[in-house]
Amino acid sequence: MTLLPQTVARTEELQAAGMTQRAAARRLLAEGHRISRGSVGAIFNGRRPSSTVAEDEGPREVPAYRCEGCRNKVWLKPCQICRTREYILSEKLTTGQRRRPGVEPFERHP
Repeated sequence: MTLLPQTVARTEELQAAGMTQRAAARRLLAEGHRISRGSVGAIFNGRRPSSTVAEDEGPREVPAYRCEGCRNKVWLKPCQICRTREYILSEKLTTGQRRRPGVEPFERHP
């Protein structure tokens, strides 16, 4: 998840004020910022860049499409639903047993 620039800036302000990571995370949550203690720690330790999103750049919207195989509305290619079904059909059942010849656990959709 991408952090808002004002959340990152506020975190850096709390760090400059000498606050601990845990106290800063508590304060940020109380102020209504959506940030985890791990992200606060990453900002404090310099493992996360100080500006994660440009001010003028909004969230990128990926258009949804209909999968050719299952006709579900999906956002990623290849369709994870079809990919999972193919894996189950080709290799193993959920119990870890090999598929018996001639037995289909799911019906294939056209």
